[in-house]
Amino acid sequence: MNDPVTFTRKPTVVGGQSHQNDWAVSYGAGQPLGRLILRDQGPAKHWAWATWTYPSSSGREDTLEAAQDALKAAVLALPPTKRCRHVTPGMMASDSPV
Repeated sequence: MNDPVTFTRKPTVVGGQSHQNDWAVSYGAGQPLGRLILRDQGPAKHWAWATWTYPSSSGREDTLEAAQDALKAAVLALPPTKRCRHVTPGMMASDSPV
């Protein structure tokens, strides 16, 4: 996907630890807005993706690149004012910064 907006990946850190094949995705100035994670247990290995926008989107793809492209497409389909609305557990969408 060719777009002038920068998306970056960095390891997801939960409880001070990170795991291989678990990525937080940031948009523009570095606001986290989604996650890419390899689900490799069970019969159907796949990359799961999810946005932390409001409204949110999620899905699964066969490759990291396809999952990243799907996440980008979901974010870019939102109006610009909704693209970085980060909703965390315990936070209402109306409480999050624009």
